[in-house]
Amino acid sequence: MNEPDPLLSAEGADPKEMHPAAQSPDERLGKLEWEIVEIARVNGPRGSNPDSLGTLLLRKLFGIASVRPLANERLEGLRRFAVKAWFRNCIRVRDMRAFFEAGFSSNDAWRVLAHVAARRGRMPDIEAWPP
Repeated sequence: MNEPDPLLSAEGADPKEMHPAAQSPDERLGKLEWEIVEIARVNGPRGSNPDSLGTLLLRKLFGIASVRPLANERLEGLRRFAVKAWFRNCIRVRDMRAFFEAGFSSNDAWRVLAHVAARRGRMPDIEAWPP
């Protein structure tokens, strides 16, 4: 007789539409992801695009060590997004799209941006939130 409210029940609900605290641990940023965000801060802006021509020239001509891309594409997408959040004043639409294409949600983007803003003292501007 008393059926559970489908809005309060996790059964049949799309985890992406649920409150972040109600998401399964697989849906939230875990310890490894937060370590990647901190690695991005330590590595600095050179980690933004480790495959760029400028980075290649610095490495080959001057022997300056550069950040290598991570083997896991999802974590590499997180690292690149985090580098931009730490060191740029504006996050572009293409950066947001690349982050989402790496398998992260808009909630994850807000969590990373809020974490960076709390540590950096300023939230980077967001050019536009992609549809």
